[in-house]
This record gives sequence, C-alpha cells and structure tokens, in this order.
Amino acid sequence: MPTPKPTPIVLSQLERDCLESLSRCTSKPYRLVQRARLILLAASGQSNTAIESQLNLGRSSVREWRNRWYQASQQWLCDLSASTVKQLLPEIEAVLSRYRANHTAQRDNPETFAELGL
Repeated sequence: MPTPKPTPIVLSQLERDCLESLSRCTSKPYRLVQRARLILLAASGQSNTAIESQLNLGRSSVREWRNRWYQASQQWLCDLSASTVKQLLPEIEAVLSRYRANHTAQRDNPETFAELGL
C-alpha cells in the first residue's frame, strides 16, 4: 500500500519570518525551536521521513505537528505556559516591526492585510 502524501504546508512571509527567527533562537524552549524547524522543513517540501532524520524526531511527531500546523497555523502555541508566551512577545514584535518596515509601500494594498489575517 502506498504511503499517503504528507500534508502540504504553505507559509506567508510573516509566518516564515517568525519561524526562521524562532528556529535560530537558543534561549527559547527546545521543543518550540524544533517545531519551528519542522514546519520550515515541511514548507520547503521535505518528506516526513527526511524531517524525521534531520531533527531526530519520530515519524508520528512529524506527522502530528505538520497536521496541527495545517489545521490551525498557530496551534503549537497552545501548550506553552503564559510566561513562555510573554517571553516570545518581544521577538514577535521585532519580526512584525521588520515586516512593517519592509512592506510600508504595500500598506494600502488589501492583500497585505489579508496576508496578516486582518
């Protein structure tokens, strides 16, 4: 029986920027960094098997987080404690600030607001 295709992951530029920032972070919880790396690899078209070997994770974990991201793009934040979320806020604000600075010319473009989910 053929293996089912993995759930495709498509990221907005803002999501990619946030995940790339988190994936390079050494002061955030390890599991959060691993999840960010997993989603970035999934979005680049990597198979679950490739992600599993690169990140030293089980296939079920890779499949689970890929599906969670697909179902609700920020679902993985739900299991973080409130203190961890507070620690992330400055980093998220910095990414948003860079995003706004790079896209000021597009601020009146409705697609920019749609990309941000507004």
